[in-house]
Amino acid sequence: MSLVWFLDDEWDDFAYERETLAAHGLSLHVSREAEVAADAPTVAPQAVAVLNQVTAPMGAERIALLERARLIAVTGAGHDAVDVDAAERAGIPVTALPDYCVDEVAEHALLLMLAATRWLGGYQERARRGPWAAVTDHPVGLVSGATVGLVGFGRIARAVAARVRGLGCHVVATDPGVDAETMAAHGVEPADLDAVLARAEVLSVHLPLTPATRGLLDAPRLARLRPGAVLVNTSRGKVIDEDALVAALDEGRLAGAGLDVLATEPPPPDHPLLGREDVIVTPHSSYFSQRSLADLKRRTCQQVLDAVAGRRPEGLVTRVSPEQP
Repeated sequence: MSLVWFLDDEWDDFAYERETLAAHGLSLHVSREAEVAADAPTVAPQAVAVLNQVTAPMGAERIALLERARLIAVTGAGHDAVDVDAAERAGIPVTALPDYCVDEVAEHALLLMLAATRWLGGYQERARRGPWAAVTDHPVGLVSGATVGLVGFGRIARAVAARVRGLGCHVVATDPGVDAETMAAHGVEPADLDAVLARAEVLSVHLPLTPATRGLLDAPRLARLRPGAVLVNTSRGKVIDEDALVAALDEGRLAGAGLDVLATEPPPPDHPLLGREDVIVTPHSSYFSQRSLADLKRRTCQQVLDAVAGRRPEGLVTRVSPEQP
């Protein structure tokens, strides 16, 4: 049987992948993150396809070991864990699923907006330790009717816009790749980044990690946020300068933050954004639901089957395709 290599460190159950691939003459070899380096020299040259989790980067050196691969399929929406240029040079297509888990992430972003704005972390501590009282010296706001700023206006940001508009929010967004007419069609006001930062009472980040977006929200840009604003990030942790965010929170310039992603995952126990009453942190889980996981497994397996059979899979992010290696 031909071999499919799964670089993973998140899932516990691979029954669906094993059964689906086996039905088409393919076996599955799973390498946990700690096993990838040791497995790579022997497993990579045999693999006809790779299923790649974001926890185990597929860089140029690892791609160079792939002698038979017809596909690197990212099991998610973002493909920043794969060196796409190196894959193209090697003639290996790369796929992702940019329309996967849109509703899950949009709802999670709204959850974090509400939790951070309503000071959920602080109230949880009061419920546990006292005093049992609502009055605090910390800002507690309201999302309804607020001005919500979106940095990035792809599928997820558009789904967030629809949800917060239902709460009576005015939405202003920035995205150099989206025209004003498209934003207007979604009931959103277009603006440049500086204007979005200056006007947003709640800022929600929806950006891929690229050289241009790494550290985009640094100290000078965070300083442009209006006093008492709330920052939410469900995209990539390295888009935000975390030291600058901690300083903005410590100085009281921001009322709070809701973060599903951090620059280092998992974070060390003494990470300065953990354990704060004004910050809600979830473990990069916004994508997850039973529905989204089943959808992801089905579609990534189909990408592999299509590529191995010489068919064009959905979600290509490279110029090279399986029928033109």
